[in-house]
Amino acid sequence: MTGAKNMVSFEKGIGMRIGRNKTNANYMEITLNDLDLYDITFAKVTKMGEMKSMKGYDNVYNDMLVSIFESHTGMYTSL
Repeated sequence: MTGAKNMVSFEKGIGMRIGRNKTNANYMEITLNDLDLYDITFAKVTKMGEMKSMKGYDNVYNDMLVSIFESHTGMYTSL
């Protein structure tokens, strides 16, 4: 439902391309920080690989991940 593809795992997180949405962000990265909370970054990645118009959310609890994704992108993760 989100058009997620090209998923990449990091040591403490994941990154993925996401489908068309209301903010034009086409890349999302979720990273576990030192406080055992998550940092979320939404960005527009150009064809040349540059990250532009980044928006980040720091120190997010696990139960807030879905609501932040849905409110930022306008896409729903379940029916």
